[in-house]
Amino acid sequence: MVAHVKADEASIGVLSTGERLTVALIFDKPELWTRYRYTALEAVDRIGLEWTRAAFQVQRDLDCR
Repeated sequence: MVAHVKADEASIGVLSTGERLTVALIFDKPELWTRYRYTALEAVDRIGLEWTRAAFQVQRDLDCR
C-alpha cells in the first residue's frame, strides 16, 4: 500500500480510512491526515498500537520521510 501511494499519491483514495491514515503517518504528510479531519494524535489513536508500531518500522526501513 505504501509503494502504491508513493508512486501515485491519488491512489490513497482506494484505501480504507485506517490505511490512509497509516500511509499519511508513514510519509509524515499532515495534509493527508488532515484531509480526513484527523490530527496526528487522533490518527495514531485511530490506527492503534499494532499498526503504529508497524508504521514506524516501515518508515525506518523505507526511509519514507
